[in-house]
Amino acid sequence: MRQLIIVLFSVILLAACGGGSGGGSSTTPQTPIPQPADPTATVSFTASSGEANTDVVIANLTGSENIDSWTFELNGITGYIVVNGQNVLIENNSVDVSSYASKDFQLMLNHNTAGTYNIAVTGFTVATKSYNLTDNQDITITAAPVVTGLANIILGTGNLFIPIEESSDTNQQTIIKGNSLETFYMNNVKVSLYTFTKGVVGKELFQELTGNLRNLRLPAQKYIVVANGTKNINGKIVNFRASGDFTVPERGSASISLNLTAKGLSAEYMTQLESYDSPYVNGDTKFVTFSDIMQANSCIQTLKEDHFVLKVNGSTSLKYEYFCLPGDAIYGGWAIQTNHFVTMSFKADSMSDAYSIDLQGEFQRVNVSFTLPKGNSSLDINLSNVAMSDEDLQVDIDGPGLSTEHPLTSYNLGYSVNIIE
Repeated sequence: MRQLIIVLFSVILLAACGGGSGGGSSTTPQTPIPQPADPTATVSFTASSGEANTDVVIANLTGSENIDSWTFELNGITGYIVVNGQNVLIENNSVDVSSYASKDFQLMLNHNTAGTYNIAVTGFTVATKSYNLTDNQDITITAAPVVTGLANIILGTGNLFIPIEESSDTNQQTIIKGNSLETFYMNNVKVSLYTFTKGVVGKELFQELTGNLRNLRLPAQKYIVVANGTKNINGKIVNFRASGDFTVPERGSASISLNLTAKGLSAEYMTQLESYDSPYVNGDTKFVTFSDIMQANSCIQTLKEDHFVLKVNGSTSLKYEYFCLPGDAIYGGWAIQTNHFVTMSFKADSMSDAYSIDLQGEFQRVNVSFTLPKGNSSLDINLSNVAMSDEDLQVDIDGPGLSTEHPLTSYNLGYSVNIIE
């Protein structure tokens, strides 16, 4: 009995002390530290079709956090991200939206060709870290019925605007000095029509024309038109060019006159022509030169037309080109009006430094002047510091002029510039 009591007491004592080996200590489990979840993005396609040349929203894009950028595979279709009421152009299948501090976006497309295209949202970034996505859908672009109008393209040359006709004869054209030139025959006359997408830099060839340029039936829209041709003048093949833009109205008609102007001619060549012309008197038969298509001592100014696009916080350049019979003609006297604030700078070869001015609102005098040599020269204009706007930058120009003994004829003096993000 005494032994049983001792055994029971030992068991009770052992249980009270925790029992077994290990020095009587116990281990407390460690609680894991929660890790932040990776950001996510949800793509919800809302449309599978749309009309050509029409903006169509095809997807809502939503992030769990503010998204810094998106990447896509658009297969050549023009796309925009719509965020905070702004349309941001997708370039090279990516778009930076970090400045908008937003989680909510829409994907909008605009394309000019019917067909079915696979559109994929391939990824996004948050705080410089990239995440992949695989959402994609086929989008069918349907062509709306084409509404057309008529166009007339009228070609002339010189500030006397002598009508141009195509000829296969590459010999020099003759004239009786003192008579008016009725037609300026040119070789290799070609007219190219270009279209462009608003907000996209550059233009796309729509059609090349030769021969008849009257009553052309074209889709109703805006075009850039470029005309080229060549002419044998005093044994030299001279290139001529002109450009401009015009809009064909729906079921209406439009006309544009293009003044093809000689290109790439030096002062030395122009002096040679003067020497050729000088012995002839009225009644003599001679070859046609520039003295037969231009006023004496005159110049022509043209704008090298393109689809002008200016990015916010960026700049764009355009060029005025000149062709002059006299040498050392002083050019100046511009007044410019713009509908947005913009900085414009001007630089000609004869100017030692560029002239820069800030413009906005009513006409302001621009105190830029420079010397025009005989033959061809140009003036480079750079535009910058413009704020974002859905309204194109409109530049209207009053003047300019040369001294009275040097008449200046100007073509396409004003212009518009598309503002994009």
